[in-house]
Amino acid sequence: MKRKPFADGLAYTFSMRESDTVADLKVYEGQRLVGRIQAMRTAPGADCRDMAIEMERLFPQVNRYGTWRVAKSQLVDEYLGRGYGRRMYEMLASELFERRGPFLFEPDMCVAGGTSLAARRVWESLAREFPSIGFEPRRGPMDYETGERTPTVGPGVIAILEPPRQLPRGSQANPDLAKLKRRLMR
Repeated sequence: MKRKPFADGLAYTFSMRESDTVADLKVYEGQRLVGRIQAMRTAPGADCRDMAIEMERLFPQVNRYGTWRVAKSQLVDEYLGRGYGRRMYEMLASELFERRGPFLFEPDMCVAGGTSLAARRVWESLAREFPSIGFEPRRGPMDYETGERTPTVGPGVIAILEPPRQLPRGSQANPDLAKLKRRLMR
């Protein structure tokens, strides 16, 4: 499997298996696996079914392609909080869009409630950029690490109607993708 550029010297691979119903994106630093995200093509989760029906009504082009639920995602600690998690989700969405066209994207909390607090931040970020239902903006600060206040974000559904825009690749001089993105957006 050929590795593709990711950012800051990282590379990723993408594969689909089990009759194209399971997608797996892996991020490497050299030979070291530093991140992974897996998604399944499925019917909308019970907690998100009404939202998915509404999204299909608003965007009929997603109906025939089904829903992709992120079942697992992980990133080594040294890459947390630097935009790599969101980048992994965007790369997965981009690869799925390339193969399937428009689709609905949902977190595991639509079924099992198994979405981590760090992943909830990523979903909240994606919901600000893509059409979505169910992701309510937080009111005031949220301590995601201690979970003291239950987040108001999610579950929800996001419509991927076009490939996510390709973020500028970082450089060795500025490995923080979030800072680079903010600087370029000014």
